[in-house]
Amino acid sequence: MKKYIVIDDYGRTPNVCNIILKLIDDIPQIKEVSVLMNFVNISFHEKLKLTKIQTSLHLNLTDNIIFKNISNKNLTFIKLLFLKRNNRKYIFNEIDKQIENYTKIYNVRKIDINSHQHVHTIPWIYSYLLKNEKINEIRYSNEKIFFVYKKINIFELLRNFCVLLILRMLNLFNKNRSNNIFFGVLYTNNMCKKIINHILYKNKNSNLHILLHPGSAIREEMDLFEENEFYKYFISKKREREKIALYEHNENINNH
Repeated sequence: MKKYIVIDDYGRTPNVCNIILKLIDDIPQIKEVSVLMNFVNISFHEKLKLTKIQTSLHLNLTDNIIFKNISNKNLTFIKLLFLKRNNRKYIFNEIDKQIENYTKIYNVRKIDINSHQHVHTIPWIYSYLLKNEKINEIRYSNEKIFFVYKKINIFELLRNFCVLLILRMLNLFNKNRSNNIFFGVLYTNNMCKKIINHILYKNKNSNLHILLHPGSAIREEMDLFEENEFYKYFISKKREREKIALYEHNENINNH
């Protein structure tokens, strides 16, 4: 059975890229990196290609991307969920552009896809992706609900729990296009060695994707963010702790 550590958000800023590149060199358990397009110059994508690691497209429809025909502000998950049908063509065009850009830069014909803030799970977006012959696998948020004692803000845990429930509800409308059980929503930005070990122990006979977000931005990159919400998300110290969790997990494996 395959046990994959997956890293999201490569390509958001130069510092995020550099951290993830270092992690790929140091930690062999990392098997996949999801890539955001249209933020950093092509040299960072070339560096990732040289690592030979498996990549996927991290579709972005909410962060620093304005659909002038729809709004003068960034769209959100909720706004996309209830977007009027006559405006969806602008979203489809952006999806096609990002897929084309990714396949061209990474020189691939078939791709795996997921998304920033799980927007690909919105049924009308998911349905559109299913029709694209270039797409091989679509991340499917089928995470099992579990609780591991860890010092974490209760409101943040409840928020993540609600997000997980929403994603599982949306799955009722989405056809599974993945062979993996996906973990990474309930403890987003709070993953640690203890949680990773729990997931691995409880799912010994399953193909797993365990998602972490260890790539952090720096304050000097603030101008690369139009929305303060995303800037705070990428400079959070929790990302640094997830990076530490990866090193601890790697050390634990080496010691056994």
